[in-house]
Amino acid sequence: MLHTFSKAGKIFDLFSVNEPEWGVSEVAHALAMPKSSVCEVMMSLASQGLLSRTSAGRYRLGWRLVELSHTLQETTDFYAEARLEMKELVERWGETVHLSVLEGQQIVHVEKLHEVSYVQVLLSHMSMRLPAYCSSVGKVLLASQEWRKVTTLFQDQQLPAFTPKTITTMHDLAHELKRVRVQG
Repeated sequence: MLHTFSKAGKIFDLFSVNEPEWGVSEVAHALAMPKSSVCEVMMSLASQGLLSRTSAGRYRLGWRLVELSHTLQETTDFYAEARLEMKELVERWGETVHLSVLEGQQIVHVEKLHEVSYVQVLLSHMSMRLPAYCSSVGKVLLASQEWRKVTTLFQDQQLPAFTPKTITTMHDLAHELKRVRVQG
């Protein structure tokens, strides 16, 4: 049973904005898994509404995921309170505000609020994932962690540069997180 969940997770990880549809053979090849196993898992996920089968026999993410996402947001303790704070920040400063959570080495944007007359921040959207070390909100979330936990998260990991100013060493990250803590 655990192997099936693991397979399903790997299959879900393949879907992206750039690659929203996958065929069974493509998934089997991408994950080096038997086609029969992939077919069985994808059909099962489709029967639950987690995947949707297209007329061409390919698969897309299913709308049931939206329902589950809504349930997650509405039943997460901090979400409702955070939205109120976010609204106040948008009204006060007139800037786009993100609500993000730290999940492993990455942040996940779970909400984004902005003024009605806003300049759209095209680089961010809900459910977007970014490495925590290279975003401002990620650094804030990492700064609230013990350094030992941060080093465990990134052990044996490189910190690739996304911009010329991206932090790429643990030493520089430690210095930056200390600065973030001091600034509050």
